[in-house]
Amino acid sequence: MKIEKLMALYGENGALLEELYNQYKLNPETLDKEWKSFFQEVDTNGLANGSGYTNGNGKSAVATSFTDAQAASIREMGIINLLNAYRRQGHLAAKLDPLGIQKPNRTFIDSKLHNISPADIDTVVDSETLGRVKLAEIVDLYEKVYCNTIGAEHFYLVNDEEREWLQKKMESPEFLAPLPRGIKLRLFEKLFQADYFETFLAKKYVGKKRFSLEGGESFIPLLDTIVEEAGYHQMDGLVIGMAHRGRLNVLVNIIENLRQLIFVGV
Repeated sequence: MKIEKLMALYGENGALLEELYNQYKLNPETLDKEWKSFFQEVDTNGLANGSGYTNGNGKSAVATSFTDAQAASIREMGIINLLNAYRRQGHLAAKLDPLGIQKPNRTFIDSKLHNISPADIDTVVDSETLGRVKLAEIVDLYEKVYCNTIGAEHFYLVNDEEREWLQKKMESPEFLAPLPRGIKLRLFEKLFQADYFETFLAKKYVGKKRFSLEGGESFIPLLDTIVEEAGYHQMDGLVIGMAHRGRLNVLVNIIENLRQLIFVGV
């Protein structure tokens, strides 16, 4: 079998084979002896007979040419590809339609695409945030982080340190821990205040230009949480710079400016 066919057979993991094969062609001595032996066999013997070639016991020569170490390396690459697919594109499979009419595209996170068998799902792997766990547990966590009703997207960040910091935070079990009742009530209170204020303005000042926050009311509980955390970490002050949209809502419900001053001259 030619190396090109071999790479096609192993799908996305063919990239690993191609890289190793190119390295073998340039300088075989830089490769592990098992990979060196494998590529020598690809170039010189039975593997060149085509994909239907089998050895004496009827098994595929391709399959038997891989040592346990090589097979493990290819499986590991498949696992890495799958997990990175969640990180890069998982948000595209987020559950954003409450009626379930539109089905998100999940082909890119299909384990078969990455040559991961059902048996591989039970493989124990090392995770920075979960420790040594089965791959199935990591996939379950990533489903909740990247493909839930909120799809986390962070791979567009150019700064590696920022991206890895967010990744570590989001992929920790604490990220999905239930919020205490007190925090939930505070979030609801600020969300209600934001919505009520926009409703009041819409009814009281019909047709007035006000740069509404409607549709983005969650910005208020988010900003409120940031302010609370800033105080917790003993920050002396905050500087808020923002565009027009939602500015009145921030003045009333975050900075808590006197409403009388806001509406003077309206």
